[in-house]
Amino acid sequence: MFTGLPKIMAPLMRKQLFSPIVYALLLLSSPASAAQVEFLFSFGTWGSGNSQFKKPTDIEIDAAGKAYVTDRGGNDRVQVFDNAGSYLYQFGGEGSDEGNLAHPIGLAIDDAGSIYVVDSESYSRRVVVFDNSGSYKSQFGSHGDGNGQFRVPVGVAVNSSGDVYVVDAWSNRLQKFDAAGNYTAQFGSAGNNAGQFSNPGLITIDDSNALYVADTLNHRVQVFNDAGAYQFEFGKLGTSDGQFHEPTDVAIDSNEHLFVTDTRNDRVQVFDQFGSFQFSFGESGSEVGQFDDPLGLAIDPTGRIWVVDSGNERVQVFRVVPEPASFWLIGVLALGLVAVWRVL
Repeated sequence: MFTGLPKIMAPLMRKQLFSPIVYALLLLSSPASAAQVEFLFSFGTWGSGNSQFKKPTDIEIDAAGKAYVTDRGGNDRVQVFDNAGSYLYQFGGEGSDEGNLAHPIGLAIDDAGSIYVVDSESYSRRVVVFDNSGSYKSQFGSHGDGNGQFRVPVGVAVNSSGDVYVVDAWSNRLQKFDAAGNYTAQFGSAGNNAGQFSNPGLITIDDSNALYVADTLNHRVQVFNDAGAYQFEFGKLGTSDGQFHEPTDVAIDSNEHLFVTDTRNDRVQVFDQFGSFQFSFGESGSEVGQFDDPLGLAIDPTGRIWVVDSGNERVQVFRVVPEPASFWLIGVLALGLVAVWRVL
C-alpha cells in the first residue's frame, strides 16, 4: 500500500493545466538502511547467590546455547545459564588452586567445548581450562613479563586450529599458545600506531581466524590475521556514530556484522565486516534496554545478542529486527511535476 502523501520534488513545467495523469513510472528498490533492536529478556541482580553478580564481565555461548558469564567482583566464578537465562550451575570459587579462580575476566570456548578462563588477580595470573561441565582440566601462564607470562591478562580467544590468543592488557601485547598451552609467539607493543595497543580489552576470532581486538584506551578496534599481522582498524574517541569511548568487546554474527560494546558511551554499536557503521542501540540508565558500563557480549546460535550490563549487575538479551525493504515510485505527472511515493 501507499503510505503518506506524494512529496512534490521539483516543478518542471507550469503551462499544462489538464489533470495530473502519471505519464511515466519508475520503481526503485530501497534496501533497509537501519535495523530495530528488540529487547527480549534480562537476568541478574547484585549479590552472591545463584543468578546474582558482582561485576560480571565477559560472556560466551556454546553450540548448545548455554551462556557462560565471568563473575569477577568477589564471587570469583563462572555462572552457566540456559538459553532462556535460567541458572544451571557454576564453577570456580576464590583461590589459586586447581579449579579455583581469582578475579576472572575473559573467557572463550573451543570447538571441543572446553572453557578457557582468564584469571587476573596478582597471585593468579593465568589461563585456566575447564570442560563444559566445569571440571578442571589444565592451566598455563604465570605473573611476569617473559614469554608465556602475564602482567594483567584480560581477553582470550581460541581459533579453529586450537591456538589460544591471550590479551595482556598491561603489557600491551597479545601472546599466542598452542592447544597444550605452550607459548609460540606474540605481537603488539605500547602506543597508538597500527598494531600497537593502549590497555587492550577483550578479543574475538571470526571463521577465517582473523582477530578482532578492542584497543580500549586507543578507542578503536584493530583487526589482525592469525599470524598477528595488522589488517585494518576502525573507530576513534568520541560520541558520534562510529566513535568510541573505551570499547571493551567485539562479537560477530552470521552475517559478519561486528557488534562492539562502547563501554563509556553505554551503547552497542554495529558495523559491517569492513568497519563501516550501521546502527547502534542502548543509552545510559538502568531501565530495559539501557546500560551502565556494558562489557562483554556474544551472539548465540539463533542470532540473539547477549550483553553483559556490568554496572547494572545483569545480562540483557536482544534480537535484531531488520526493517523491511521498501520501494520508491517516481511518477512524472502531466503538469510536469515529479511525485514520489514510498511503498512498504
